[in-house]
Amino acid sequence: MGRNPEGNQRIRDQRRRLVLSAALKLFADRGLAATRISDIAWAAGISDGLVYHYFDSKDAIFVELVRSALAAMVASAHALENLAVSPRDRLKLALGGVRRDLARRGDAANALVLVASAAVSANVPADALQALEDGQLELQASIARIVEAGQADGSVRPGEPAELASVFWTLILGLAVRRGIRSDNAPAPSAELLVSLFGVDPPALTRGDRTLDAGTRSY
Repeated sequence: MGRNPEGNQRIRDQRRRLVLSAALKLFADRGLAATRISDIAWAAGISDGLVYHYFDSKDAIFVELVRSALAAMVASAHALENLAVSPRDRLKLALGGVRRDLARRGDAANALVLVASAAVSANVPADALQALEDGQLELQASIARIVEAGQADGSVRPGEPAELASVFWTLILGLAVRRGIRSDNAPAPSAELLVSLFGVDPPALTRGDRTLDAGTRSY
């Protein structure tokens, strides 16, 4: 007895996921240019022809992975906006999550590295660049709203929220690039240190009519 349509669709979906998962790791490890369809097929345990049954080219796979990664990042940013914690803690949670994902070196880490590689590499498919531009704008708008809320409660340094959000996004890309080029397991800077880049300056201490910067030793 042949498989029913639902069973056939499940098999197609499973194979497609296998192709995407295999390609994600290869693109993160090697980059787009150094990855061949035959590499993806071998890693997925299927034939080259079956890969082409689902995707026209490796560029098409790369574009879909970039779009998927950015959609997940945008969803996470929107969820972050709605957390019942301070804006500064939302930024810290985001940076801590990125650090953990990169340290675990799983699919989430590979997705971050993939997006970073799309942002800094030459000869990236135009559709991937468009997805990156659209996703980056939405991500930075979300982060800018968190920054603005932090400025309102005094936990985030003054400055143009959009510019600070751009710095935040660049920092995330930098962490992903660092993960992509390092072969050791040296930890990234702590989330506390990273978020301190966006914090307000320490308050001044006063003694009589003298004003001392916090952390400055007086004699």
